[in-house]
Amino acid sequence: MSKWAPLITVIIAGLLIMVWLNIRIPADVDTRSRLFFWAVQIHDYVELNGKIPGKLSSIPKREGYDNSVKDGWGRALLYSHDEDGTITITSYGKDGKPGGKGDNEDMSVSYNPFDGESYYAMLGVQSPMSFTKLKLGSIEGGIRRFYLENGGLPEDLRDLGNPDPRLFDNADKDNWGNEIIYCVESNSVTLTSLGKDGKAGGTGENTDIVVSFSVD
Repeated sequence: MSKWAPLITVIIAGLLIMVWLNIRIPADVDTRSRLFFWAVQIHDYVELNGKIPGKLSSIPKREGYDNSVKDGWGRALLYSHDEDGTITITSYGKDGKPGGKGDNEDMSVSYNPFDGESYYAMLGVQSPMSFTKLKLGSIEGGIRRFYLENGGLPEDLRDLGNPDPRLFDNADKDNWGNEIIYCVESNSVTLTSLGKDGKAGGTGENTDIVVSFSVD
């Protein structure tokens, strides 16, 4: 199950409460919720099957959720995908025609489910890769402070404690939970995350992230 399932649950629970309270759900709000739901469903389908679904109705239904493939105005959501894997889900709004303003404005989500950065950008959150790059930069700052205060480099990243408690739980793991490789040669330091798969090389989320610097 996607780690974004709890967020989807909150969204749909809110909509159900509105129904229970006899509050009419605006069609555009309903539509955006369904676009988001299907975008996450496609991501989960690709992770499980390694391929793009041919159509929305071919994706297994998620129990306890509204699996409707129609927008808030009762029209079928338009689903397409490009050769590079980019998928697009669209509603043409109230009038069902391309273009328009207000309730007639087109709504869509588009991203590549094979590209983790694209997926997280679609969700509007930072990806583990972005956080890991940020973390390596923070660790560099922690090492420089350690060097100034102690006259030498730490033997282990855990000697730093937590360089930025606002962002990180520890200094020796990347945001996939893999060990950050810490190498020292004289006063030159190299920090390496091997990406999501924890193996050297790779592309996309499996790309190695390397930060090198000198404390001299």
